[in-house]
Amino acid sequence: MSFFDNHYLFSETYIKEYIEQQKHKDITGQDILNKYKTIKEWHDECSDTNWFTDFIRPVLDTMGFKYPPVKDNIIILYTNPPASGDRPVAVLYAVSKGFDLDSKKKGKYYAFNAVKAAKENGVEWAMLTNGYKWRVYNTRNVSPYENYLEVDIENSVNNMESPDEAFTLFNLFFNVRTYYREDDGELVIEKIKEKSDKKAEQIEDFLRGKAEEILKDLCYGFKENMGYEKYDRTTCRMIYQDAITLLFRMLFFGYAESRGLLPCNQEDVDYRNNSFFKLCEEAKDVLNQGKAHEIKNGFDFWDRLDEHLRIYVDRTYNGGLFDNSDKPILREYRIANGWLIKCLAEIAYKKDRKTNSYIEKIEYKDLSVRNLGSIYEGLLEFNLFIADERMVKRISKGKVQYLKTRGLTLRKSDEPNIIEPGDIYLSQDATERKDTGSYYTPEDVVEYIVSNTVGRKLEELKNELKELLKTDFDALAYEPTDSGKKRIQRRIDEETVKFIEDKVLSLSVIDSAMGSGHFLVNAAYRLANGIVDILCENNWESDEDIYVDIGHWKRRVVENCIYGIDINPLAVMLAKLSLWLISASNDKALSFIDHHLKVGNSIIGTDRHHVKVKNEKYPIFEVSYENYMDSVMKKYKELKKTGSATREDVKKQQEIHDEINQMLELVKKKYDCYLASLYAGGIQDEIKFSNILRSKNMNDFQTEEMEPLWKIAEEKKFFHWELEFPEVFLKGGFDIAIGNPPYVDVSVNNYERLYLRSQKSNNLYCYMIEKGITNIKIDGFFGYIVPLSSICTDRMISFQEFLKNQGIDLKVTNFGRRPSRIFTSADIATTIMFGKKTGKSFKLFTSKYIKFYKEERKKLFNYIDFAEGTPSIVKGSFPKFDNYLANEIVKKIMIKGKPISHYFIYSKMDFFLIYKNASDRYYNTTLNFIPIYRKNGVDVLSSTSVMRYFKDAIDRDIVCAIFNSNLFYWFYMAYSDCYHLVPREINMFKFDIDLLNDSIKKKLLDLCVRLMDDYIQKSKINIINYTSGTVEQQQFYPKYSKHIIDDIDKVLAEYYGFTEEELDFIINYDIRFRMGDDEGEESNEE
Repeated sequence: MSFFDNHYLFSETYIKEYIEQQKHKDITGQDILNKYKTIKEWHDECSDTNWFTDFIRPVLDTMGFKYPPVKDNIIILYTNPPASGDRPVAVLYAVSKGFDLDSKKKGKYYAFNAVKAAKENGVEWAMLTNGYKWRVYNTRNVSPYENYLEVDIENSVNNMESPDEAFTLFNLFFNVRTYYREDDGELVIEKIKEKSDKKAEQIEDFLRGKAEEILKDLCYGFKENMGYEKYDRTTCRMIYQDAITLLFRMLFFGYAESRGLLPCNQEDVDYRNNSFFKLCEEAKDVLNQGKAHEIKNGFDFWDRLDEHLRIYVDRTYNGGLFDNSDKPILREYRIANGWLIKCLAEIAYKKDRKTNSYIEKIEYKDLSVRNLGSIYEGLLEFNLFIADERMVKRISKGKVQYLKTRGLTLRKSDEPNIIEPGDIYLSQDATERKDTGSYYTPEDVVEYIVSNTVGRKLEELKNELKELLKTDFDALAYEPTDSGKKRIQRRIDEETVKFIEDKVLSLSVIDSAMGSGHFLVNAAYRLANGIVDILCENNWESDEDIYVDIGHWKRRVVENCIYGIDINPLAVMLAKLSLWLISASNDKALSFIDHHLKVGNSIIGTDRHHVKVKNEKYPIFEVSYENYMDSVMKKYKELKKTGSATREDVKKQQEIHDEINQMLELVKKKYDCYLASLYAGGIQDEIKFSNILRSKNMNDFQTEEMEPLWKIAEEKKFFHWELEFPEVFLKGGFDIAIGNPPYVDVSVNNYERLYLRSQKSNNLYCYMIEKGITNIKIDGFFGYIVPLSSICTDRMISFQEFLKNQGIDLKVTNFGRRPSRIFTSADIATTIMFGKKTGKSFKLFTSKYIKFYKEERKKLFNYIDFAEGTPSIVKGSFPKFDNYLANEIVKKIMIKGKPISHYFIYSKMDFFLIYKNASDRYYNTTLNFIPIYRKNGVDVLSSTSVMRYFKDAIDRDIVCAIFNSNLFYWFYMAYSDCYHLVPREINMFKFDIDLLNDSIKKKLLDLCVRLMDDYIQKSKINIINYTSGTVEQQQFYPKYSKHIIDDIDKVLAEYYGFTEEELDFIINYDIRFRMGDDEGEESNEE
């Protein structure tokens, strides 16, 4: 449809479904006919000179929109008269008839003007029109100037006598009904967008479900063609790596063709006859017609895929992904039709469940780079294994195991999961798939972190530019002549472009565990959008050719600003693919980014400050690091100047990069020698070691004696940041560090030689964040998502102390895991930490422990409050506060003398309390009696229950009342990991029973009796059957007793001297969750 263009704003699949659905609703007929006639009459009577007032505004009137008096060519749109108090729903930016909406010329970048107007008026939807073409943009889109939906009604109003399909679509998307606000406050078009996004996620989930089988079939294809009797681990790894490379190539073909990047010349008939989707279609037809057996041993599909498509793209784009010279399996072997046609059909089509035929084409246009990363990032951790005897795959509680059937009793359910000798399976190791601790980061989290790091840096730079140009703008304001104004505007434009080149494009953003490059992709979008914002802020036309095309700046940003590290070479390849896909242009080669995206262990490395020889200032370089790197930097400047517009340019850049590596080879060997020596037991001979560091001859490092050191360096994948990125470290470090590092417990032995200050945390994410923050410059920004335990457990004290000693302004945003959670696929509470390295004293700003329902996710990050916190009150915990009341309440608690644990007796007594030490709770249900808990008829105490003893019933019941209070629950949530109730929180909570007056004491004792009675009265006995037997347990529902708990808090408020406002805060803390349906019950289950 030439009159309709869903330019990546909505899912193509969903929007087709939506349009079809609307055809069957009663929104056409007389209503649309009347609208069409009215608009056509206005059009026929309108002159070009009054186009805006006599046509565009009447169109809006006809479509039902309301608006206040119009300013310039910007109309703020409402669904009801503005005086009604309703909020606006969209902003329309109108240009004259015939103006090109695709203009990328400064001063005429109308998409920017429309989006800017919408943002300034606080609305999410921007319309742009020249009267004929009508577009809608979404300001929250990752690329708001590029993605839109357009309907062209020029032919409708010029040549038709009744509403045609174009006008029908116009009525659908630009009718006021589409912008009505529903009961939940969302617009109809926002609901369309949400459903569209879900459709894209469904396609993503569908492809993720296929990905492993497609990859296995590619591996089978290579294995069959190779025909080895045995495959060692190295060969299996090569097969797997090249099979994934082939899969990435197929992704590139599919994505590039769906977005018009292939063929490079749209009139290329030869390409179209052998395009990727043409191959997929033919493979689908062969399979549907049952003819696969006739061609299964041939290689014509492989030849067209490899010798035509691969060589075409390699010749045009280069980039390394399509070069076979370093890929032994792809270079030497092929995949026969029998395997390949199935992979081609599976990657492009859905099957009909009834007929088992491939029918519905997968719309690759719907898939963003984020979707592709999510689909395939999970495969990166696997290895390929070939069974040497019969095995079975079993899944239990999310854990996947591969077991030898010899000596194993097989079940009926095992039949589909049998692995015969010679069969392929994918896993981290031969017997088990392990949790890697890596979770694909949700898009809203990535955007939140990028906004608070890259976004904040851009705001700083915009303010710096504004100050730089202040004198020019003052002169412009007072300049009386047009020629003088033009001269000043030209100077401002020149200064602005120079500022972008010098300051914005010199920014460096690093993700040291980049995976598929999700964070880096969003950072690239944010920087490119920011550059366009800066250029277009001065919205006059320029005599010079100033690029405001977002595509141009994405490419420049990817080439100049984006850096990444990953220990997995396949992840590096996927990240490159992701960045290429967002920055590719069909008139240029793929950007050279090998010098920015690198393989290595970003934690294990060293620097010039540690590689030392006694009494020598420059043992490694002979001169200072800065002077040594001078010649290297000249090469980097040459690489940058060469650019990557053509394949020849990219080849030249690769040659320059090889030269840089050769120049640094000797000094890298010295760094490796030093660090490997430490791992090998330490430096045994100082004189010999010193001579090695002084050496200028590579032969000295190639002796048999040194081979064990190089083996250590290779196994651990040493990564020396200042040698890998010298152009960054000569400027003081990175500007921005972001990411989602893996949450993996490790042995300290592997990292004790690295001088890590967070070493005792024993977790990779702490080490990676330490490296990241250490390697950013003063005034640099950082942002990470980590487990909540990082800020509130004793084990993480070394990590917290590192943060406190870094001279940073730190903000921590804390999220629960109930009723909903950040990672939907991982049961983990999370913290997003971001901040700025100021080099001054540590400042902490914290949010509360944020709980949310699934339907609130869309606006979760819009309204997060922070309060300045004091991290020293409870060692091992940063508080989870978001207002001043919390600090005041804690102060009043902490001056009350004894910790409540003072009243515990550490020997068995008749007086006891029982509470849970591990529970995802909304109440600290504490009992002064033993609840019913029977396993197979035997009374026992639940394994999650803790029993504490007291000298008498008075102490017991007062402490029982306190433990059940809203106050203690709030204190626990503020300082704990919100799952484990450990002695630390109990010891820190102060309460002195000996200082109680008789009135308070009596009230607390009476309330404890009432509460226990109420708990028992409202409890239920549940019976649960497990494979190991039957469990009977007494379940309690404390929300039904909250009126009594509130009375306890009123008494405690009297004791602590809380104000009415403080008491109200405590009683109503998290009340909508604690009293909501999600609260359920508090039980004593295992």
